[in-house]
Amino acid sequence: MFFKHTLQGILLFILAAMALRADELASQKREVYMLKGQLYEQEQALKLADIAKKKNGIFMGVILGSMTFNTAYYAQVHPLVYGLRVGYQKYLKDYIGGLRFYGEYLRADTTKMTYQLGSANLDVIADVPLDNNNRYALGGYAGVGMGWVGYGMNTFGLKPDVSHLGIVFNLGLALTLNIKHRIELGIKIPPLVSQAKGLYSFATTNAYMVSYNLLF
Repeated sequence: MFFKHTLQGILLFILAAMALRADELASQKREVYMLKGQLYEQEQALKLADIAKKKNGIFMGVILGSMTFNTAYYAQVHPLVYGLRVGYQKYLKDYIGGLRFYGEYLRADTTKMTYQLGSANLDVIADVPLDNNNRYALGGYAGVGMGWVGYGMNTFGLKPDVSHLGIVFNLGLALTLNIKHRIELGIKIPPLVSQAKGLYSFATTNAYMVSYNLLF
């Protein structure tokens, strides 16, 4: 009888020890899993911060577009709009959204007129990544700025001029290629849409533009 009770005690002790060991192993596995999760989160945070850092910097762009003009001297004309922009963009740590500040100069010429639009702009920019490495993205932008419009034409010896300061609005879509290259389709609403002055009148639509920006 004594031997039987002793054997049962030993078996119970072994089972308890095995159960305790199993709990310890499970606890260790949970700790390892949690540590791996924390390490992965840290690696992802560093990766996203590095991507955001690469998307920050000075950029330069070229612009082509179109506007429609109406004047007192001739009906609608649709000159080519061309221009340049230079600025700086800064993304947040999540690399998805940010801000950019830039100066932009647009010009349109015909045989009888010259149109100029210079502006200082502040846009909110946002991107949705298209690949796992976040080097390609589809996004958009929206913003405002302060702009100057200058317009002049030579007809029958007259040289009427328009010069106006006001607010401009920017809105568009963007495609980012390999982080450094950005193609945009956008609309720019100029500060002066129409003006009449004596026998002279001038009116324009918004500027519809395609642009390419290179990030340095």
